[in-house]
Amino acid sequence: MDAAEFENFLTLYEKDIYTFCRYLAKNQQAAEDLYQETVLFAFEKRDDIDAARNPKSFLLAVAAGKWKSIVRKASRRANIAPEFPLEPNIIDTAQTPAQLLEQKELTANVIAVVNRLNEKLRIPLILHYYNDFSIEEIAAALEIPAGTVKSRLHKARKTLKNLLEKEGINGYRE
Repeated sequence: MDAAEFENFLTLYEKDIYTFCRYLAKNQQAAEDLYQETVLFAFEKRDDIDAARNPKSFLLAVAAGKWKSIVRKASRRANIAPEFPLEPNIIDTAQTPAQLLEQKELTANVIAVVNRLNEKLRIPLILHYYNDFSIEEIAAALEIPAGTVKSRLHKARKTLKNLLEKEGINGYRE
């Protein structure tokens, strides 16, 4: 894949990659750094990218791998930056202003609880529900067995439900 083909390929997936980086990093600056590292790595490996074999999965797997590496480095240095929750971005124009406000508050609460989940639970949850990845795609992206993905999704949903109930947050759907 030459540079022009790579640029076209990246144009198709850049929004999804950046959004995933935002979910992982939880703040804009870290997400931008992660996005740049992901794109740079993908550009260097552009000859290995097979456009017929779900290239979006490849890019998201690269981002997840880069994020794990960043977290390990930060952990070793014991200098972890404070985390900030993502702002909700769901807007449904068919709702009344009161319903929109209620939905925005609910979404913010759910995102805050999701952001508190352990990374092993949070990443598969985001890939499955936000990026519509199948169990097999998540397993391939994270390089773990499909059974482990199912187990982590189950535990993440259960933990999320318990945390939301504990905090008295109503109106969520599993």
